[in-house]
Amino acid sequence: MVDRDIHGKFLKKSKPWNTGLTFSGMSGKHHSAETKKKMRIARKKQVITEETKKKLRLINLGKKQSKQTIEKRRKKLIGKKRTVKQRKVMSKNSWNKGKHGIYSINTLKQMSEYGKKHPISYWKGKHRSLETKNKLSKSIKKLWKNPEYLKKQQSVTIKCKNNKLERSVQNELKKRKIQFTTHKSIMGRPDIFIEPNLCIFCDGDFWYGNPDKYKATDLIGKGTSRGPAKNKWKKDKKITLDLINNNYIVLRFWEKDILNDIQSIVDKIQYIGGDINGCT
Repeated sequence: MVDRDIHGKFLKKSKPWNTGLTFSGMSGKHHSAETKKKMRIARKKQVITEETKKKLRLINLGKKQSKQTIEKRRKKLIGKKRTVKQRKVMSKNSWNKGKHGIYSINTLKQMSEYGKKHPISYWKGKHRSLETKNKLSKSIKKLWKNPEYLKKQQSVTIKCKNNKLERSVQNELKKRKIQFTTHKSIMGRPDIFIEPNLCIFCDGDFWYGNPDKYKATDLIGKGTSRGPAKNKWKKDKKITLDLINNNYIVLRFWEKDILNDIQSIVDKIQYIGGDINGCT
C-alpha cells in the first residue's frame, strides 16, 4: 500500500506503483468526436456524492496553477462568448453572491492597485449595433416615465460643475431674486431649472454645434463626445421633445446670444417664469 498524506499526495519516501510504466492503451492517441460526446453525456448522468466532492476539494487544496496553465486557459477563452444559460448559472452559483466582508483589507488594496495599473474596458474598440441602441433608448424612455424611477433619480446627487456661461446667467437671475436649481435630475439634466417645470439649457457654440458657425458634417466636441454636429443636434432635439411630452417648458440659448445680450435672455426667462411661477 502506497503511503499518502491527508490531501492524497504521495509522501516523499514512497513512490507510486506505476512509476516508469507506460502501458496505457490510449498513449499517444486521441478520442474521436463521437466518443467524446458519449463520455460527456455519461458524465452528466453521473451523481457525485458529497463525500467525493470533499475528497476532490482536499486533493486540490493548497495547489497553485502554473503560469503556463493559466496562460493556456486564458488563450482558450479569448474570443469566446458565454451563452445566456451559462451566464444565468454563473450568477446563481456565484460563491460570493450577496456576501460582504469576504476580502481582507490587504486583498482589496491589491485588487484596487491592479485595476489602476491594468484598466480593461469591455466596450474598448467595440460598437453597439443600431438595433441594440434603439432597444436601449426605448427602455430608458420607459424608465423615465416611471414615477418611482424619477423619484430615485431626483434623490441621487451628481456633482456637476457650472461653466462660465451658466454662471453668468445664474448670477443675473440671482440679482433679480429669481429662485432656481442647477442640473436637476430629470431627462437631459437642464443647466438651470425653475419650479415647477421650466428647463433652461445654455449651449456652448463648439460643444453643441451652433448652426450659425458649424455645418452638419463638421466635427465638434472633444474626446468621447467628439463627432459630427448633426448627431448632437439629433440628440438635443430628442431630449427637448421628451421634456415637452412630459409637460416641461424648454428654453435653449446659444453661447453667442448669451455673450452678446444677456439682459434680453434673462428678460425672456423672467417673462416665461413669471407666467408659470409668479416671478417678478
